[in-house]
Amino acid sequence: MYRYEWCYRKLKIWLLSIESKDTRKIGGLAEVPPRIGEELVKRGHEVYLITINNGFIVGNGDFKQIFKTVKKGVEYKAYLYDKPIVKHIVFTGGSLDEKEVYSPKILPAKVMEWSMVMKELIEKSLGSNDIPDIIHGNDWHSYPPLLAAKAILDNRGVKTKYFYHIHLVSNSTLDLDLFYEYTGIDPSTKINGIFGSKSLREYYDESRGGYIERLAALTVDKVITVSRNYVINVVRKIGLDLESKVDYVYNAITWSLEKLINEARMFNPDLSSFLSIEKIFSIERRILRGELLTKLRERIGYCTEIDDEESKKYVHSLTIYPFEGCGIVDSFENDGPLMIMTGRIAKQKGIDILINATDLIVSELPELKILLTPLPVWSERGEIESLVEFSIMFRDNVRVVFGKAPSIYALMHLSANGLLAPSIHEPFGLMALEAMVSGTPVVASKTGGLAETVLDIREKGVLGTGLHVKPGNWRDLAINTVDLAVFMETQYLEPWSSVWKDYIDRLHSSELRKILLSNPNAPELVRKSCLNRALVFNWSSSVNRLLSIYSGG
Repeated sequence: MYRYEWCYRKLKIWLLSIESKDTRKIGGLAEVPPRIGEELVKRGHEVYLITINNGFIVGNGDFKQIFKTVKKGVEYKAYLYDKPIVKHIVFTGGSLDEKEVYSPKILPAKVMEWSMVMKELIEKSLGSNDIPDIIHGNDWHSYPPLLAAKAILDNRGVKTKYFYHIHLVSNSTLDLDLFYEYTGIDPSTKINGIFGSKSLREYYDESRGGYIERLAALTVDKVITVSRNYVINVVRKIGLDLESKVDYVYNAITWSLEKLINEARMFNPDLSSFLSIEKIFSIERRILRGELLTKLRERIGYCTEIDDEESKKYVHSLTIYPFEGCGIVDSFENDGPLMIMTGRIAKQKGIDILINATDLIVSELPELKILLTPLPVWSERGEIESLVEFSIMFRDNVRVVFGKAPSIYALMHLSANGLLAPSIHEPFGLMALEAMVSGTPVVASKTGGLAETVLDIREKGVLGTGLHVKPGNWRDLAINTVDLAVFMETQYLEPWSSVWKDYIDRLHSSELRKILLSNPNAPELVRKSCLNRALVFNWSSSVNRLLSIYSGG
């Protein structure tokens, strides 16, 4: 098929994802496939998101049953869920119904059972001549189901194209015998790949013992990842011989400044007079911060939402200061420069780096406040407990609000001096864009997507959007956290006053000092640059690139 046809004809596309924002969201993966799908639907393509139940379907009212089957003595069903913009096909039954998604105890079973019912779906699609032009898997959990579909279609001579999207590199492997046990697809089955039509066993042997990222690269049309910089990480893992198979499509932001302001107004109507685009970039932003920090307990308002039951039980039982039970924390005693950190709890996010850096941070800037809103999962219990100890130890400077706290989420972004993103590695780093769209610059590890989305103020001046730090270096994180907090705090001080000069003297960076001395309005300009930079990363541009990759461009 010619590239021209692929660019302009209506395509039937299946997006495979273990989670979706429209069914059950656990992490960032739940956002990307549906957002891609929504933009593709706008372009006139027929898109289905293939996912698993994860405890989402309680009754059958909103769902149309497509088929049911009994495998290994268990009844499985496939439902059409057509309320979202992107129609979903949701598989239920067995471990697919378990609410826990990423628990190591349940995940392998989920992936195999998903593969099993995926084979059933593709066989029924063949019977009705309803075959996708494209099957697009997302992360390693989706590859075995993709492979099950591919094995059937390749043997029928169907020219479907296959794409495998790495949002976070995994070390997971495919157990070929287990795959055969669940799907009935024999290792001798021929599949198409980089070496032509070879047996699944032959491709498996070429993949270093079933390493999924490499096996996918050997057998799909293209591997996609989420940033240009992260391509290097992917190639290192799958092998330099497969470098030409890897391309990238940036993730994108769905937030807008207007949406954030409206959300903050909804939860904090008493602050409506300070919540406007003009005031977010002005010195009145400081009023919002003071209202958040000194009334934090009241503004959280009610129990935080935690999906993981074990984590919820633990967090909601905490009553040692500053924790007050139910996930609520006490307010700060006073206002001060505010740095925030968001996202799921995972080792890669660099939480331990921040903990190690904080002693130096508060010794240099005692008035600094750090507010974290991490999403806990019990498999990261050690990290959760470390954060609890961290908050207790630095009770004058740190608050950790575990789980979802929608009443403060928009407000903290709209009032912060900066966001902390000390990731050890970060494929894209959506949290940085979410901060920047609110006018909040970022202290970001110079790794993965963060090295591209965040522009260093020391290099770009007022066109910059944050400061880069060396991944894993707690001292570098401490120094740059202080510098960004101080740099942005000068916006609230009278230029050339003794207090303003004292703050400038606290900067470690001579470049930042020069920028402020030449233009005291630099912090406000940086905030506006943050917004402009965030808007570059939009789903329309990303899907333009994706369609080019689909077409072979």
